[in-house]
Amino acid sequence: MLLHASAILLPEFDKPLWLALIPPLWIASWWIARRSLSGWSFSRRTANLVIRMLVVAAVCAALAEPHARRRARDLAVVAVLDVSDSIPSEQRAATDRFLDASLADRPTRDRFGLVSAARHAFVQSLPSAAAPRADTGLLGPTDSSDLRRGLELARAVIPPDAAGRLLLITDGNETAGSLAAAATNLLTAGIPVDVAAVEYDRSGMVRLDDLQTPPWSRDGDTVAVRVVLSAGSRTTGRLSIFRNDEPVDLDPDTLAYSTRVTLNPGPQVLTLSLTLPPGPVHRFEAVFEPDQPAGSVSQLLRAQGVTFTSSKGRVLVLADDPRVAGVFAGAIASDNFDTQVKPAQDAPYTLTEWSAYDAVVLVNQPASNFSQAQQNDLTQYVKDAGGGLLVVGGPDGFGAGGWIGSTLADALPLLLDPPAKRELPAGALALIIDRSGSMSAPVGNTQLTQQQIANEAAILGVRSLSSQDHVAVIAFDDAAEAVVPLTRASDPAGIAQRIRAVGPRGGTNLFPAITAAADQLARSNAGVKHIIILTDGMTVGEPEQGVALVAGLKQRNITVSTVAVGDGANDPLLVSLAAVGGGRFYSVNSDQSRAVLPQIFIKEAQTVRRSLIWEGDAFSPAVDHPAESIRGIRTPLPAVTGYIVTADRGGLATTVLRGPEKDPILAQWQFGLGRVAAYTSDAAPRWNAAWINADAYATLWSQQLKWLLRPTGDPNARITIDQTDPDNARITLDLIDPETGPINFASVRARINPPRRADEPDQASPDLVLRQVAPGRYEGFAPTQAVGTHLLSVRYDAPLSETQTAQRRAGSVRAAIIRPPGEEFRRPVPNTQMLAEIARMTNGRVLSLSPSGANLWLRDGLTFPTTATPIWLPLALAAIAAFIIDIAARRLAFDLASARRRAASLWSRATHPAPASLASLAHAKARAQADLTRSAPAAAFNLDNLPPPNEATPIPAPAAAASRATVPQGRQAQTPTPQDTMARLRAAKKRSINPDDPAH
Repeated sequence: MLLHASAILLPEFDKPLWLALIPPLWIASWWIARRSLSGWSFSRRTANLVIRMLVVAAVCAALAEPHARRRARDLAVVAVLDVSDSIPSEQRAATDRFLDASLADRPTRDRFGLVSAARHAFVQSLPSAAAPRADTGLLGPTDSSDLRRGLELARAVIPPDAAGRLLLITDGNETAGSLAAAATNLLTAGIPVDVAAVEYDRSGMVRLDDLQTPPWSRDGDTVAVRVVLSAGSRTTGRLSIFRNDEPVDLDPDTLAYSTRVTLNPGPQVLTLSLTLPPGPVHRFEAVFEPDQPAGSVSQLLRAQGVTFTSSKGRVLVLADDPRVAGVFAGAIASDNFDTQVKPAQDAPYTLTEWSAYDAVVLVNQPASNFSQAQQNDLTQYVKDAGGGLLVVGGPDGFGAGGWIGSTLADALPLLLDPPAKRELPAGALALIIDRSGSMSAPVGNTQLTQQQIANEAAILGVRSLSSQDHVAVIAFDDAAEAVVPLTRASDPAGIAQRIRAVGPRGGTNLFPAITAAADQLARSNAGVKHIIILTDGMTVGEPEQGVALVAGLKQRNITVSTVAVGDGANDPLLVSLAAVGGGRFYSVNSDQSRAVLPQIFIKEAQTVRRSLIWEGDAFSPAVDHPAESIRGIRTPLPAVTGYIVTADRGGLATTVLRGPEKDPILAQWQFGLGRVAAYTSDAAPRWNAAWINADAYATLWSQQLKWLLRPTGDPNARITIDQTDPDNARITLDLIDPETGPINFASVRARINPPRRADEPDQASPDLVLRQVAPGRYEGFAPTQAVGTHLLSVRYDAPLSETQTAQRRAGSVRAAIIRPPGEEFRRPVPNTQMLAEIARMTNGRVLSLSPSGANLWLRDGLTFPTTATPIWLPLALAAIAAFIIDIAARRLAFDLASARRRAASLWSRATHPAPASLASLAHAKARAQADLTRSAPAAAFNLDNLPPPNEATPIPAPAAAASRATVPQGRQAQTPTPQDTMARLRAAKKRSINPDDPAH
C-alpha cells in the first residue's frame, strides 16, 4: 500500500512478535503510574505516562527490526562492449559515436555503466548518474570472445536500488562460453538485453583452416598431410610446410621450398606426402602467402599439426669430457639405444626439444652449465611429459656442482644438502655487491635494474650452499656495510630478504669492502674461503692498493673472483684482482646480465662446496634395496673410491646402494609422470675404475635406462580429443586389450604442457582427472586457453584382469592439442541470428549502431525493485531520548500553572518595559502619602520621620474632623499603624515591579 507519491511503502518488521509486547507493557506502565504518580497533578501524570508509553513502543519496535521499503524509480543501463580482435577499428569508432549520442539523451537520474568483454570481462565504469562516459581502460587479452562473462558481470554491477537493462554491442561470434545460457539467466532475473550488431564482411578473405597430420607413425614412414584452405574469390599464392622449424622442400625442381597454389572460391583440401625422418615428435606448420595480401589476416594463414613416432629408445647424454662420454655411450650401445652425446652447451632449450628424447643423462654436470629456463624445462620434461632422467655424479655434480636449492633438486630422489650429523668441512663464501648509483641502470626490456639482477644472482649463489657452510654479504657504495654478517647458510630465505633490500645509491669505494669481507671470513674456521666481487670497477683509490690487498688475502688462503658488470666496466683492475687472488674473472655486459649472472654466482659458489666430496679407500657399495637396475649383478659389487655426500629423501624414494656412513650411492623414484635415478659416484676412472673394467658397468647402466625410458605408444590405448569448447578440450581415453576386451578400474594420470613463451613465468602443469565413464573408457577435460600446441601425456596403471588384481599392467600415450591462432577472425560475418535470438529470449530490442544514437532508457516492461532500509537505529535513539525526558520529568518539580504565569509575566515585561527602580520608588512614596492624607487630613504624617519598626513611638490622636469623616458602609474605620504603612509601601513597590499582576 502506497503512503506517498514518492513510492515509500509501509514499514515491515523482520521479528514482529516483539510488537505484541507493547499492549501489556502499556497496561503495566499505567498500573505502576497510578501509585508512583498519585501525588502529581492530572496534567503532569498524563504527560509522564505518555512519555513512558512512547519509550516502551520505541524499544519494542526497534527490537522487531523494522525497515522501510521504497519502490525504485531509477534505471541503470549497463553496456557490454565486445573489444576482441574480431571487431574492426572503424566499427569501434562507430560504437563510440553511437554511445556518445545515446548518452546525450539520458534522463538526469538514470545511470550508465560499461563492461568490456574479450577473453576476460572487466568493469570499465560502474553505473552512475554523474556524467557517465563510454571510455575503456584495461581490456586484457583480446584474442578470444567470452560474451557470457561480460553479461554476467554486467548483471552483477546493476545497483539494487534501480531497474536494470543491458546493451550488448558485439558481432555475436563467441569463441568461449555460451550466450544462450547467459540469456536464460537474465530472463529469469527479468533483465532485458538490447543488442546492437557490429557489421563487417570478411567472406572474401583467404584462410588456412586446418593442417591434418596423423597423431602416430613410425620412423621412415610416408604420411599424408592435408592442408584445408578456403577463399572467397579466386586467389593465388605459395604454400610452405615446416617440420620442427625446418622447411620441407615441396618444389624440388626449383630453388624455392614452397609450392605455388591456386585457390578457387570455397573450401578445398591439398594433400601432401611427406617422409618422416627419425625423431619422436614432428611439429608441422603450414603457412600460406597470398600474392595479394591486402585485406587478409596473418593469423588466418597459419596452422599447426603434431605427429609422434615410435622407435628405439632415444637417449641424450650430456657430458663435457669426451673420454667419459665415450665410455658411457659405449656401455649402453649394445642394448640398441638410439644415443646422442652432446656437451652441455648444446643441451635443449625448450620443453619440446627435451621431449624429443625418452631419457636424459647428466654426467658430472654443474648447475652453472644450465640456465634457469633450461632447468625448469628439464624438470617439467620429467614431471609432466613422463621423460626419464639419470644424474651421474663427479667432482662437479650434485651439491658440489651447485645444484642445492635449484629447481632440478626437487626432482632428485635424494637430498643434496647433507644432514647436520655428518661432520663435513665447511666452506665460507663472502659476496661483495656494488650498490653505487650506476647499478640503477635498467637492463634491456626487462624493467629490472642492474641492482635487482645482481641481487637475485647472489641469492641463487647462497641457495646453492650447504646449510653447514658460512656466508657473508657486503654491500658498498661510498662505504662498506655488512648486509649479512658471517652466518651459516641454514636460512636462505632470511638471507635473501636482506639481499633484496640492497638498493643503488652513492659513489663507489671498493677496497674498504674487500677489507670488510676479509674481516668477516676471519671469523670462520672453514677450510675453503672465497670472495666474489661484483662491480663495474670504477672505484676511488689506486689500483695498486687493491692488488696489494688481494695479494695479502691469497697468502691467508682466501681466493678472490671478480665479475665486471656494465658496458663501461674497469676490466683491467678486476682482471688483476682475480689473477692475484687465484680466482676467475668474468665480464658481463648489461644485456647479458640477466641470463649470465646467476650461472656465474652458482659456479663460483662451487669453490666452497668441495667439502661435499668424499674420497678415500675403496669400498664396495652395499645393496640396500633390490631394484631392476642391479638385477643379475653379482655381489660384492665393484669397488668405488669417491662420491658426493648426499642424504636420503625418504617418502617414495628408494635408496638402492649405500656407501660409508649409510650415504646414498644409487637412488631412484617416480617423479610425476616420469622416473629419476641418481648415482652419486662418477662414470669415470677417477672413482669407478673397477666398475669400468667390469661387465657390471654396462649391465648397470643398460638396466637403469630401461627402467627410466618413457614408454612408447601403447597398442591398447587410443586417445581422442574433442575441441568443441576451445578453452577446455574433452579427452577420451579408450583402453581395450585385443584378447581380454575393455581394461577397467585403471588409475589414469595425465598432464598437459601448454605452450609457453621464454619471457613468461613458469607455471606448474595442472593434473588432469580422467574418470571411467564406460567399460574401458575414461574421460576428462584439459584447459587449452593458450594459443599453440599443448602436449598431453597420459599414463595408466590397471589390474591384469578383474580376477587377477595382484598382477598389473601399465602403459602411456601422448597426444597434441592444437589451438590455432586467429579464432576471432575465422567467422567471416557477424552472427546476427544469434543476437536476434538473445534479444527475443530476454524481451530486449535489436538496435542499430546509428550515429544519432538510440533510446537506451526505455522503461516499458521493466520491474522496478523495492529496496529495504533498516530504521531500527532511529527508533532506538528516539527511545533513549524519551527515556531521558521521562527521568527528568520525575526528578524535577514542574507546575504547569506557575509556568504559564511566569511565561505571561516574561512576555509582558518583554513587550512593556518596567520603569526605572528609583522612579518606581518615588511614585510608590507619593501614592502612599496621598493615601495617608486622605485617611487622616488633620494630622500630617511625614514618612521621612518614621521611627524604626522596633521603637514605640506614640501616634497622635486623630482630629475631631477626622472622627466625623464618613466611613463607607460595610467597612469599619481603623487607625493606620506604622506597620500597616510599611506593608502598604511594600505592596506598592511590588505593584511597580509587576504592574500586571492581579494579586496586587
